[in-house]
Amino acid sequence: MTTDAPPPSPSAFDESENPVVKNADEVAVFRVPEPPSKITTPGNEKVTTRNTPKITTRTHADKPPAIKGFKWAKKSAGFDCRAFTKKNGKPVENFVGYLGKKQLAEFRERAANRDELRELVREWAQAKLAEKERAE
Repeated sequence: MTTDAPPPSPSAFDESENPVVKNADEVAVFRVPEPPSKITTPGNEKVTTRNTPKITTRTHADKPPAIKGFKWAKKSAGFDCRAFTKKNGKPVENFVGYLGKKQLAEFRERAANRDELRELVREWAQAKLAEKERAE
């Protein structure tokens, strides 16, 4: 049996784990160890991501309510508010302000339901936008 590939060098294997076995023709044959993926030992089971539960850090309830023309982006403990406008026919995002965690909690305490909360946040965003326009 002839192969194109040369046999592995003896220094590539540890002698204690891979002893040299000689066949009848007195040619050295090296035993190749099984790859680690095929070796099964207790506690060596493969953990797949499908079996592990997904851990969520926050829910949609944490975010301020959606307001048409505005977008919320998580930043540290609060949210950045950005306004969508069109400039030369292209949509542009302009920074409006930062709504902190404490202020959002205050809005939630004052509001009786989700619609009132949306209205409070809309008033806050419009006031911040008007304040930025006056400053320019």
